[in-house]
Amino acid sequence: MFTIPRAAAALLLLSAACMVQAQSHGDFTYSANVDPFTDEDRSFVSTASNTGDGRDASLAWMCMEDGLNVVYRHGKYLGGDEDDEVLVRYRIDSGTPYGPQYWGMLQGHEGTWMPMSEISAFTRQARAGGTVIFEVVDPLDGERLRDSFSLAGLGQAVARLGCAR
Repeated sequence: MFTIPRAAAALLLLSAACMVQAQSHGDFTYSANVDPFTDEDRSFVSTASNTGDGRDASLAWMCMEDGLNVVYRHGKYLGGDEDDEVLVRYRIDSGTPYGPQYWGMLQGHEGTWMPMSEISAFTRQARAGGTVIFEVVDPLDGERLRDSFSLAGLGQAVARLGCAR
C-alpha cells in the first residue's frame, strides 16, 4: 500500500532526480540534464529576452533525441496555421535578415523550433554575433511578437553541450 509519507518521499526523490545543475556563461545559463530513463543528454543553454514586455520569452540550444535543436520560446499562445506553424524571421547584429520562414510550434503553442537544416549555420553566426532579434507572426490573426536576445557567452555555453561537439 502506498501511504502518504511514502508518496511524499517518492515525490521528493523524483524531484531531486529531475533537477538540473545550472551555470552561467555571459548572458546564457547552461543546465546539465540527463534523461532518467535513457541516460541520454538533455542539457540546454538559454537566455532570456531583453524586450521586457512581461512575456516569458527565451532562446535556447537544447540536446534532444534528434541532436542539437534551437527553440525560440515567445511566451504567448499563438494559434498558428493548419500545420501548427508560424512565420519566423531573425537578424543577427546588422547582418542580412533571415526569413520569414514557417517554423513548427511546440506543444502548448508558446514556442517554435528551428528547422534542423538551419541550426548549424545559425549557431555559427550567433556565436560570432552580439545580439539577435526574433519576430514571430501568427498566420491565424496576424499577431506579431518581437524579442531581442544578447548572444554574450553563447560560444562558451554551447561548447558545454555534448550534442554540439
